[in-house]
Amino acid sequence: MSQADVNGATNKVTDEDRNKFVDNFKKSLGEEGFYIIEATLKAKDPAVTASPAVGEAASEANVSIKISYSVLVVPKEELKKAITAELEKQIDKNKQKIGTDDVLQAVTVSVRSQKSSTVATLSINADTTAVAIIDTDLIKTQVGGKKTSEIKSLLGELPGVKNVEVHMNPFWVSKAPKAGKITIIQEQIKTEPSGS
Repeated sequence: MSQADVNGATNKVTDEDRNKFVDNFKKSLGEEGFYIIEATLKAKDPAVTASPAVGEAASEANVSIKISYSVLVVPKEELKKAITAELEKQIDKNKQKIGTDDVLQAVTVSVRSQKSSTVATLSINADTTAVAIIDTDLIKTQVGGKKTSEIKSLLGELPGVKNVEVHMNPFWVSKAPKAGKITIIQEQIKTEPSGS
C-alpha cells in the first residue's frame, strides 16, 4: 500500500459527508438541551490509519479516517435564565413583561475571548420587546357601561397600547355591557426595527 492510496481514500471523505455529520452532530446536541455556539465549531486534522501499513504489500487495504470535532455549548435552560434575568433588570416588572416565552429565538451569541476549551467570555445580543402587563379584569370593570369613544380613550392611555378596537353587537348598541359580558382580546404586534 502506498501513501497515494491513503491520500486517495482520505480525499474521498467529501465536504458533503462532513456537512452531513456536522448537521447531525448539532441536531443531536440541540435535542440534548444544548445551545451551540457556532463560531467555536472546529474540526481537527483527520487521523488516518491504514491496514496494512504504508509500504507493505497487500491485495486489500483498510483505511480508517477519524475526524474529531469540538464545539462550545451552553445548556439552553441556563442560558435562558441568564438572558431573562438580564432583560428583567431593564424593565419595570410590575408594569411590563418580556414579550416572548423563548428568549433564545432571537439571540446571537459570540465568543469575546476563550481562555481554554471550557472557559469563555461570551457576548450575547437578545432582540426582544417588553410588553405592558394588562389587568383584563380591572379593564372590564372600568369599561363596563362606557361608550366606544370613552373606552378607546381610557385604554389608549395604557403603557404599550398602540391601538384599541371596540366592537359592539348588534349595531344599535352604544354602550358596553357589564364586566361579566365583556371579552378582551390582546394582540402583540411584532414591528420590524426601522433601518437607518
